[in-house]
Amino acid sequence: MKSNTSILTLTLATIGAATAGFVLGALLGRYILQLFSMIWSLLDRKDHSDEERLRFELLLQ
Repeated sequence: MKSNTSILTLTLATIGAATAGFVLGALLGRYILQLFSMIWSLLDRKDHSDEERLRFELLLQ
């Protein structure tokens, strides 16, 4: 009887955690995506600045 109770508790806890994760992901997903987009643009900016500098130098010639 004790093993059935622990299995039921574990199953319900897993379902509850998955539901809570889904709800938080649905509510905060847009903001997390914007945060990752901002971080990516900051990290990717270095490559673009080199390309822009090269373009500017070519325009000056």
